[in-house]
Amino acid sequence: MVILDDYRYVPFQGKTVVNKKWLPIFLFGIECTFRKKWTTLMLVGAWLTAIIKSILFLLLTQGQLDSGLLQTQGDRYFSKTILSMVYAQLPWFALILASVTGGLISDDLKKGAYSIYFSRPITRKDYFWGKFFVTLFYSFLVVWLPVFLFWTHSFIFSGFTQSPNWHIVSKDIHSLRFLQTIAYLSTVSISMGFLLLMFSCMSKNSRFVTLSFIAIFLVGYVLENIAQNIQKLSFLHFFSYLGNLDRIGYKIFLFQSSSPATFWTAGGILAVVTLFSAIYVYRKLGQIIFVGLS
Repeated sequence: MVILDDYRYVPFQGKTVVNKKWLPIFLFGIECTFRKKWTTLMLVGAWLTAIIKSILFLLLTQGQLDSGLLQTQGDRYFSKTILSMVYAQLPWFALILASVTGGLISDDLKKGAYSIYFSRPITRKDYFWGKFFVTLFYSFLVVWLPVFLFWTHSFIFSGFTQSPNWHIVSKDIHSLRFLQTIAYLSTVSISMGFLLLMFSCMSKNSRFVTLSFIAIFLVGYVLENIAQNIQKLSFLHFFSYLGNLDRIGYKIFLFQSSSPATFWTAGGILAVVTLFSAIYVYRKLGQIIFVGLS
């Protein structure tokens, strides 16, 4: 049995097989995370949630949609269903990121595996993007794929139904909504991916990373509920990660309930957190390389 900590830096004299040096790191990250027993179970749970949401949408648009609801938001019902589907997938996405990919960097720190990575012609940038693309992979499975399948069957279904309710709802299905969907999903994936990697850099204990990342969302959920129920504490919206994502989503889909000031404030906070997370991870990796390989 080889102990990773016994490895020392040896300059690589060979040639790389692929030009994309981040690809082996990405593939190995996927392989390691799928070894965990609960990965498949959580992915199945996330998909069941999305499937149930899609079925309910189709049932509601087949003459069973409440008339009052149809009058108030019928022509925006599709957009709000997309948002609600993303919100339903966010807890799954956060849980999978925390428990499955929480050790992406912390496990390497614990086992000294960075000595193996950087003894090859792999740069800090290659390592950085390889790990980040692992988080994007799970974002694709948990959030992107269910939403795009929802788009697909909505287009297909619209060609076969004669329901007057669906005729009203289908007016909201067009190219602008598709671009808005991509913009919002990109915001969610990038921000949560970098945030997870930042927590993974902070400790060699992957369980601490998992609990810390989940705590961010639990605290945000509590703050969001307090802000909604107590008018004087409405400013707590901006201290909630999920609350900021909520406001950004509403404004991206052009709902009037979100003011421009609220959108720019929430967007600015999320942008600062995301940028800080990315810079922190990149600088931390530089320190690891310098200390570990010196």
